[in-house]
Amino acid sequence: MAGYYSGSDPGGNKSERNRFLAESDQYVLEDHPTTKKAEWVIYRTALRDMDFSDLENLNWPEKPE
Repeated sequence: MAGYYSGSDPGGNKSERNRFLAESDQYVLEDHPTTKKAEWVIYRTALRDMDFSDLENLNWPEKPE
């Protein structure tokens, strides 16, 4: 996916993942008015479940729109 870090440094990938988690925190808060909370929860779970052991085949989840 364009715009995502894809190098041989798993730390860089994990930092990028952590940035995406931080940016999406607001969408899962109890008082946020989004109608796509379930989609954001699924996205954040997919970010947390990413396998960084095979960086050649790293799959970044799609961010909800």
